[in-house]
Amino acid sequence: MAPYRPMTLEAVADKNAVTHVGKLHNLAARAISEALSSEPGEISAARCALVSRIGQPVHTPQIVDIEVTTADEGLGPGLWARIRAITETKLQGINTLWQKVIRGSVAIY
Repeated sequence: MAPYRPMTLEAVADKNAVTHVGKLHNLAARAISEALSSEPGEISAARCALVSRIGQPVHTPQIVDIEVTTADEGLGPGLWARIRAITETKLQGINTLWQKVIRGSVAIY
């Protein structure tokens, strides 16, 4: 159990890296969170959850839920724009994420 910490029940090991939406969304959500957290400036922590929808392209989740913790407790328009840009870039990268998984350049744990 991970009380008060984000977690997933999705097992990423041994899933098809090309077509398994849960695996790809799990990895993409982690990449989004890490990219946001490593941004210089106001963001001290980030959490991302992606929810798929049957029939939707994998890079277009039904829900993208992002929670950030900022140093000054504020989310101005400039910071919001950076969060959105980073998220959109990472979501577009889902289409090629499977290649990184197969090459072993993305850790799944």
